[in-house]
Amino acid sequence: MKKHNFGAFVALIGVAVNLGLFFVKFYIANSCNSLSIYLDSVNNAVDSVVCVAAALGFILAKKNKTALYPFGFGRTEGVVNFLISVIILITGLSFGYTSLGRIMYPLPIWFSVKYAAVIILTVPVKLLLLAFYRRSNRKLGSAVLNSLSLDSLLDFFITLCSFAALTLSNFAGVSVDGFAGFGISIILVIQGIKAVKESFGVLIGKRDNELCQRIYEAICFDANLTAVKSVECHAYGERIIANITVDAAEGCLCEKAIDEIKEKIVPSLATDIYINFGGNYGTD
Repeated sequence: MKKHNFGAFVALIGVAVNLGLFFVKFYIANSCNSLSIYLDSVNNAVDSVVCVAAALGFILAKKNKTALYPFGFGRTEGVVNFLISVIILITGLSFGYTSLGRIMYPLPIWFSVKYAAVIILTVPVKLLLLAFYRRSNRKLGSAVLNSLSLDSLLDFFITLCSFAALTLSNFAGVSVDGFAGFGISIILVIQGIKAVKESFGVLIGKRDNELCQRIYEAICFDANLTAVKSVECHAYGERIIANITVDAAEGCLCEKAIDEIKEKIVPSLATDIYINFGGNYGTD
């Protein structure tokens, strides 16, 4: 329960930081007529929405199981992680469309040393937020915070790109601003596609081969068993359910075997175990 509250707190810190960056960059973008900085500011606004969704996900995930949801609400984090990935992808596509328009129909940019200095000062803010996310995630081990960390790293490079575009546009004869915006969109689209693919797999129940293998290795030499036929793992947030099919040794007492397997697996690898002995199921 406390972990989920801490996760929500971390996400809300992200909301405050990203909103602050949005207002600063949005003002500068309008003052300089810079598309790349405008896209950077919108990206920060989107990050704020993402952090709000993450906070709600942490709050929902801590709810206890009910009759309608017997395995709890742990997969809420997976849903939120998928939504974050979709938002990143859509943002990248929209940025690409806007940037192409600026490349085809370039507009003048009003360079200002003062504004350029402010933009470069916002760069370490994202690095500090990245460090905050990663340090917090050591306690939580959350896929959502991992996604937010990666997003902050991308934002760091995006801000560097927008700063370079603002500076170079003052000297170049081409629409550096538009090309920079298009470069930002490519980064977001590539990362968005990867994130959507990974998070969707987790959402629909992709097999965790590493965890299943560790469970298999923990019980495969049990004296009560002659064979471990299959191991399936189902994650519901912090709750891991292992569904194991085995062949019992001759004269094996199923209850004794279940207790021994439980000692080897719970709580280091799984929280709930369901075992099938020749068609008869036992549980912890």
